[in-house]
Amino acid sequence: MLGLKKFKGDGGFICGDLTIHKTANIKEIDKGQSINGVSCSGEQKIYEVRGDGIKLDLGYTTWANGEKDIRTAYSVKGPVAIRRLERGLRLQISPPDNARNGQVLDYVILKQARVKIETFNKWSTLCKANREELDRGSGLDSFKILESAGALYLGTKEELFGATDRNRSFLCAKFEMENKLFPAVAFVITRVLPLINEYPAR
Repeated sequence: MLGLKKFKGDGGFICGDLTIHKTANIKEIDKGQSINGVSCSGEQKIYEVRGDGIKLDLGYTTWANGEKDIRTAYSVKGPVAIRRLERGLRLQISPPDNARNGQVLDYVILKQARVKIETFNKWSTLCKANREELDRGSGLDSFKILESAGALYLGTKEELFGATDRNRSFLCAKFEMENKLFPAVAFVITRVLPLINEYPAR
């Protein structure tokens, strides 16, 4: 299993065979739809994801209503399975957790994109995943990659929040609110790489 991870001089982040680059590009959205379906304006900070035959730009999107998410900002170049990212599979950045040791922490739920192999266009859906499944889908040691990108806490909703609902076993990651690279890395681990690898839905 690959475990290569390091920062490059230009602020990029190596994630297996892909590299995530910070850019100075900002995309203004006059009218769009937040992850919870609210119509409003927003702004995207662009991160470039590049690899052999792979080209996609991710937008760290901040909406006027305060919601945040990671989504593809433009068209995607690559295998048919990852073109699904043009039409969904966004990663919600949930509101800050209570400050801990002076830190204000956002979090994401680590649902995994999986390919429905039997469909002609290799359509995909988001599924609950454990650590082993995240590793198999990405081909990487997922937790080590996420920790190197800035994850401060990794665990289930029950472990991190004391959740008792039916989603208590979903994996989550907490990170500093100012760390805008981390959600892009989480998106690559949970969406981009499993689709490139055609990790199958059960």
